[in-house]
Amino acid sequence: MYYSLPSSNHQSFSNTKLIDFIESNLKNANDYLKNIKTFIEIPQIKNYLQKNLILAPMDFPGQYNLRKLIVNKISTNNKRIPDEIINMVPLLGPLHVSLNSRETCVGKFHPFFNNLYKFVLNKKNNLSKNPPPFRINYLLYLAHSGWVAIRNDVLDIFKMSKNIGLRTIIELLDNVIPAVLDVYTTLFRNNHFDEYFQTIMRIWMFMSKCGRKNYDKIMLAFIHDVTYWKEKRHSIMNVFENHLLNILDEYPVENFHSILRRYTGQNISSSDTLRRYGLFLDHEKHYNQFINDLLPKYNKNSNIVKNLDQKVQRTSIFLLDFFKKFLEEDCKCEEIKIGKNEKIKISPFKDPFPKNVIPSGFLVTNHRPNPNKFCDLENCTINDSNHKVLNCGHSFHEICIGAMDSGCVYCMEFYTKKINEITLSFNHGLNSDVDGDVDDDNDNDNDNDISKK
Repeated sequence: MYYSLPSSNHQSFSNTKLIDFIESNLKNANDYLKNIKTFIEIPQIKNYLQKNLILAPMDFPGQYNLRKLIVNKISTNNKRIPDEIINMVPLLGPLHVSLNSRETCVGKFHPFFNNLYKFVLNKKNNLSKNPPPFRINYLLYLAHSGWVAIRNDVLDIFKMSKNIGLRTIIELLDNVIPAVLDVYTTLFRNNHFDEYFQTIMRIWMFMSKCGRKNYDKIMLAFIHDVTYWKEKRHSIMNVFENHLLNILDEYPVENFHSILRRYTGQNISSSDTLRRYGLFLDHEKHYNQFINDLLPKYNKNSNIVKNLDQKVQRTSIFLLDFFKKFLEEDCKCEEIKIGKNEKIKISPFKDPFPKNVIPSGFLVTNHRPNPNKFCDLENCTINDSNHKVLNCGHSFHEICIGAMDSGCVYCMEFYTKKINEITLSFNHGLNSDVDGDVDDDNDNDNDNDISKK
């Protein structure tokens, strides 16, 4: 299924055009090739690709396999792959980034959100390990809103602390949650490309540190592409900076899928029948009453948003109670091993967190933050207590930060190693043989029905 996106109001269902609706397993590059050839062989598309590019926002499997076909075409001139494919540009799908980064955030920090869920919403049962998207969004909103109300006071009290548990929760509240909340709904949809790009980098650091398989690769590919285009002053950057929302959003496709599933239910087993329903739905989309009957009906008085201000206040109380315990009890953190998994126990949470959620400074093997030193820079001889603790957990004198070009040299080494590892793995896959391709070990994005999100 493919859409042509208009220059304005592109998220409106009535302003999209269905070209075709095709069932496919899409398990490997050869499956994608069959569908891409069907698309490219449309005369208008084939003519368009002679002199123009088509930007294709996708989730990981789509991007990976399209990139693999392009690499194979350029390197081997595989005759099965149409020449026009090199004028297709696979790009990071911002909606998928938002949905998957939010899910990863709540999943990795489940002990925190479980306590928040039970305290703020007065629940006796634990939060599900795989909560539905609406609950993920609600908990993230509460955590962020409650944190904003107390942020300045808390940071002022703990600005010099290098406690690993404290820095982990502050990193969650002050960096991870704002990034996953803002990347799509605020920055992308309002065409703030520079801020969007910087936030993608922050989310990549979180996803790669947490071992979010495949999203660490595809986000890094986007960062590389944009950096390269910026350095070359490529004209595509003008498109990104001025028309970001109109060209890169996969929402129309996902929205169509959701409306079609709502319309057909679970009763359609034949791909031909489903295709006819899809074409019919596209044809009838201009009839307002027909579409209104399909769209979800939202109840503004829903229990989930009732007394929202009170819930935010209770969230602030929950957070203040947590930080108060740190201040009064000097809570310790313990690194433990459960089976083959490394965990970290952060008081007062009963359940341990995955170790890889802690700030990157505490994951650096040779230069972890030293609570007994003002400055963690090796061989620093400045005798001055005026220092700053960075988000990574390391602390430095202002002059030492300037000498490191305003970044942490030790965490830069940590992420440089990550980049090299991810790049080697990704490039190996892209350069593998397309003709002998089998099912790729793709990540499961758990992309649920967009109507539920």
